[in-house]
Amino acid sequence: MIVDAHLDLAYNVVRGRDVRKPSSEQQQIGTEIASVGLPDLRAGGVGLICGTIFCDPPARAAIHGYRNSDEAHAQMQKQLAWYREQFANGELKHIRESSDLPTKPEHAIGTIILLEGGDAIRSRDDVQLIYDAGVRIVRPCMEGDALRRWHRRHRAALA
Repeated sequence: MIVDAHLDLAYNVVRGRDVRKPSSEQQQIGTEIASVGLPDLRAGGVGLICGTIFCDPPARAAIHGYRNSDEAHAQMQKQLAWYREQFANGELKHIRESSDLPTKPEHAIGTIILLEGGDAIRSRDDVQLIYDAGVRIVRPCMEGDALRRWHRRHRAALA
């Protein structure tokens, strides 16, 4: 079985892509190439993905980027809602524990939710909230100085 350990499905959806279509049928956004679609994953025998949640920082998206943890948290919630919709529709299968892992590709692609960057975590209380929402992997930072900024901001809350 093939595993894609990093796939920005929900992020691409909130940016205007329809990942329920093959990449060849998706609209172009700026100069970017289309994202892989669910039909492409099925055709390729992908049975498990880490479906990411990516909150757009202001440096990457000056107009749409978050300016604080509450805005990053709202971006995360919007993407989580899309994943929940796909789980309910049978497009994706939510993997919450090892017993949920698929042994072969199925129509509903096994999905472990991964939060890229900890900016959506506003306080220690959010850790339980995010876990209860089904997130199983958190990568605290994405790039360069982000780790130092995240650590400075959350040091007291996580102590």
